[in-house]
Amino acid sequence: MKLPSRTLPARQASGGFSLLEVIIAIAILSMGIAAIIQLYSMNLNRIQKADLYTRAIIYARSAMDETLSSSSLDETTETRDINGQFELTKSVTAIAGDDKDIADTYEIMVNVSWKGGSVVLKARKSILKSNNK
Repeated sequence: MKLPSRTLPARQASGGFSLLEVIIAIAILSMGIAAIIQLYSMNLNRIQKADLYTRAIIYARSAMDETLSSSSLDETTETRDINGQFELTKSVTAIAGDDKDIADTYEIMVNVSWKGGSVVLKARKSILKSNNK
């Protein structure tokens, strides 16, 4: 005699996802999106710093070129504000050298500073003295 076999009802196959699977997928996706947003904001910050540095170099170079192109120099220190964002300080200092009888030598220093950094350029210029006395 054969006993009737008892079979457990087969689990019905469904095409969907369980709630737990959906929650885990959303959590993983959220972490990925958060990481991408953080990287994006860090890059924007770096781009802004690079822009400020580039603009400061341009302002410093312009002030240095203006001073070097001058035919005569006097010892001065000048500070000015640029667009409310940068402060430019330019100083011209006479340097005593071995060639005092032939030329006047000056050291020119340009400093551009802003909230978060500064750029300094230095140069020397010699101006020949005229022989007319």
